[in-house]
Amino acid sequence: MLRMLIADDHAIFRDGLKLLLASRAATTVVGEAASGPDVVRLAAELKPDLVILDVAMPGGNGIDAVPRILEGSPESKIIALSTFEDEKIIVELLDAGIHGYVLKSGAFAELDAAIGQVMSGHRFLSPRIADRILDAYLSARGPGGKKEAGLHGRLTERERTVLRLICEEKGPKEIAKELGISRKTVDIHKRNVMRKLDVETDMGLMKLVLKEGMLPENWERPRG
Repeated sequence: MLRMLIADDHAIFRDGLKLLLASRAATTVVGEAASGPDVVRLAAELKPDLVILDVAMPGGNGIDAVPRILEGSPESKIIALSTFEDEKIIVELLDAGIHGYVLKSGAFAELDAAIGQVMSGHRFLSPRIADRILDAYLSARGPGGKKEAGLHGRLTERERTVLRLICEEKGPKEIAKELGISRKTVDIHKRNVMRKLDVETDMGLMKLVLKEGMLPENWERPRG
């Protein structure tokens, strides 16, 4: 039995999706969430096989929610379901750990295909955007599909922001307050940065930034 958690802030959409999913054999919806914090909490409690995640919900965006979902339920697969077609957002979601991305404008058959692919161990992107996303994903990497050596090529935008604030000697609580996210999410981003850059301390991060010539005052500040 495939156990699914649905996360979307519109109750009508969740109800419609549940009716459609009821037509799938051996599939059950074990929980519903209407906000970022809710889906993180329920994923940790229910350990679903699959999370259907709306990218834009109250209490945090999908890019922030994905690593927290996977921390609480490492075996869960995640399919992002959204209206967004922006390549940058989708690439960041892929980097954060999603397994599939489906446009809400598509037919249910597309989501059904995504579920089958993802639960078989594959990735899935809506055909309408797949070529564009692949081009954008590969453009952020060097030869052979590997990420570029520079800091900007290794980190997501949110990870770069967290790194910049660390280099400004701000603590986790200050960073969380400035970005409007939880302290736990800051810690997750920080661990991801350290893992990707292969360093173990804040001082190591600062030394690497200086070595790369990427001083915080030269970094682009987040918009909005």
